[in-house]
Amino acid sequence: MKVSDIMTSDPLCVEMQEGLERAVQLIEKAGVRHLPVLEEGRLRGVISQRDVLGTDRWYARGPARERPAGDRSSRRISDLVSESPFTIGPDEMAVAAIELMLQKKIGCLPVLRDDALVGILSEYDVLEAFAGMCAAEDTPADLDPPVSKRMTRNLVQVSPKTSREEAQEVCRTGDFRHLLVMVEDELVGLVSDRDLRTAEGLNLQPGLSVQLVMTRVIRDIHPEARLSQAARMMRRHGISCLPVVQDERPVGILTTTDLLLHCMTAFPDVE
Repeated sequence: MKVSDIMTSDPLCVEMQEGLERAVQLIEKAGVRHLPVLEEGRLRGVISQRDVLGTDRWYARGPARERPAGDRSSRRISDLVSESPFTIGPDEMAVAAIELMLQKKIGCLPVLRDDALVGILSEYDVLEAFAGMCAAEDTPADLDPPVSKRMTRNLVQVSPKTSREEAQEVCRTGDFRHLLVMVEDELVGLVSDRDLRTAEGLNLQPGLSVQLVMTRVIRDIHPEARLSQAARMMRRHGISCLPVVQDERPVGILTTTDLLLHCMTAFPDVE
């Protein structure tokens, strides 16, 4: 399976000198998380949702007077773009692309042919391809095992009263991206580093608890559900993790990283 078989062709792009608000609008309205940045038709970098979270450009929608003072339409994409991005060719094997994304902890790879951008490969493209592979009725069990085989059992949790700053420190020191919000044994919410960065960008006062920024409507999955079902759920809803719940109690968590690791062995590494 090649990169060209599963990539998104003709991706949405932005120009290096466009206003940063243009990238924010595309990320919000088009539901994408990564935008290749071009200059005179050549790839210069990638700007992601994560790049703009936690900055004063990611603000609550409201009257201009309510926006942070640092937010101005004069800011350019070039102010935040991550230059010299990792890239891959369309004829490379998909397994090599997944390995590179995991190794570098990145969510996408621009796809170049002779220095020209021809596509982009994201985590969600990989998940969609995996779910498609498992659609056949005779799918081998080892190709599409239950969620319990790949989930992380070490649950990192905070309480609703945990401050935003404390939760950020937990994420930072443990290199976590998702925290379960628990009241005793009950799962009441989910907070991600993306939620915390968004809250930071809104200039909320210090010391506010995570219950103000956590996700309350939680999509979860049973440990005996198939990985392909989890992949479809993540792709459909644009989420990067699923709490694994059995008998109304969380027993694990499944992330896009867990699924990508599985795809490393599930995808054919020959044409």
